[in-house]
Amino acid sequence: MNNSEKYSFKHSQKNYPVLFLREKQKLQKILGEIGKRVVIEHIGSTAVPGLGGKGIIDIMVLMPKARIERGKELLWENLFGSCLNDSPDRLFFYKDYAQKGKGKGKTRRVHVHLTSNKKNLEDCAAFKDYLIRNPLAVKKYAEIKKEAAKLCKGEGSLYRDCKKRFIDKITNLASK
Repeated sequence: MNNSEKYSFKHSQKNYPVLFLREKQKLQKILGEIGKRVVIEHIGSTAVPGLGGKGIIDIMVLMPKARIERGKELLWENLFGSCLNDSPDRLFFYKDYAQKGKGKGKTRRVHVHLTSNKKNLEDCAAFKDYLIRNPLAVKKYAEIKKEAAKLCKGEGSLYRDCKKRFIDKITNLASK
């Protein structure tokens, strides 16, 4: 998946929850015994019905700090690539899948955020839940994401910067 494809706005699809559940089952299998006491949560735009965005299934895995290194090894062994982290207590992985059927020739991307910091998960869940309950916020965020996709020209840090103020504001509202 190239950056111009990755940083484009796609309309929401009804199959995102199913895609997440498939990935969750794969992660549970990959993590095996150490994955029995972890939390695996669907986060990001695909977790909010009707939002739209990059179409990437974002997943956060919360596990005890003592298990993080083994979790990292297991993800690497199962061909999850790693990217730079913008947070010292969150490891970031991705995996691309060739699509079949209607999407043949395209790529489906999954992001896995591995953390032992419960606040990371709580903030992401609060943001997602707030959007699910507030259609006007979803509409506003979709507009911001569309504009960010146009402005960033494939540059991830610029894309994130364009959204940061809104995300911080909603996360603060939702966490109260």
